[in-house]
Amino acid sequence: VDVSALGSVHILDLSWCRNIVDVSALGSVHTLFLHGCFNITDVSALGSVHTLFLHGCFNITDVSALGSVHALYLSGCKNIKDASALGNVHRLDLSYCKNIVDVSALGSVHTLNLNGCKNIKDIGNLRNLKKLTISKEILDIHLLKRLKKLEICENYGKKMLRRIKKLREINPEVEIEFTKNW
Repeated sequence: VDVSALGSVHILDLSWCRNIVDVSALGSVHTLFLHGCFNITDVSALGSVHTLFLHGCFNITDVSALGSVHALYLSGCKNIKDASALGNVHRLDLSYCKNIVDVSALGSVHTLNLNGCKNIKDIGNLRNLKKLTISKEILDIHLLKRLKKLEICENYGKKMLRRIKKLREINPEVEIEFTKNW
């Protein structure tokens, strides 16, 4: 499918258009929805897009050109291994990007979703983080002391409740919300 004539629109939703492979002409779109476009592999031309939805585009492996995107949604992009170039993204959804293990370079991210990212163990460098969404495997509570809002997904066992109590002792102003989805 040729999408080259669509590059000048403000908001474009091409979600679930499985025949789209080349998105190089869409770099000027302000808000771009490409949910489920699993034949897309190269997103290097989309670095100027303001808000980019790539949920379920599981053939994408390299997101290094997307560091200037304001809001980036990569949920389920399971082949992404390196998110280090995304440190200037304001709102970043890496939920279920199971191959990502290091988020230490994401120091300027304000809102981060790591739900389902079970291999990440350290968020200590996330100095500007205001809101974090994680699954029940809470990371080191002391690393969460600067947060303003924490969303916890999935089940909430006794161990989780003890950790939340400890977090409240360290950071009594944190807003904690239990959710099923982000």
